Amino acid sequence: MNQPLVTLTCPECGTANPITNQECSHCHVPLLKRYLWAIGSSLDGYKIGAIVGDRYLVQGKHLLLDLFPGEPAPGIDNTVQLYRPYLKLFPKRPHVPELFGALSLGAGELLLLEHAPVSCIDINGAQSTPA
Repeated sequence: MNQPLVTLTCPECGTANPITNQECSHCHVPLLKRYLWAIGSSLDGYKIGAIVGDRYLVQGKHLLLDLFPGEPAPGIDNTVQLYRPYLKLFPKRPHVPELFGALSLGAGELLLLEHAPVSCIDINGAQSTPA
């Protein structure tokens, strides 16, 4: 059975591109690949290659690839106690990953961090198509 093709949407023109492309096949703009570090245990039930929240491709235990990097980040409810300690670290952002957004899954909440220290091994070892 054929696996569905996972695509990365160009933020400039909105064209769907295979995630292996380095530039958009339509407008030739370099594709932004936003890797996010997910904090929380809600990803435990997902396999590498699964799509989470209709937007993120699971690349590792805590590593997600944003398939729509031109879209705004998912909203964060500032009243939720889980986020407050992390938001206090915002002034230290050159040294601490930034809070990108939050994702509600059936098993709980995930905090999505951007500019996390993700190694090349994490990214290169990730699968680009669903398993």
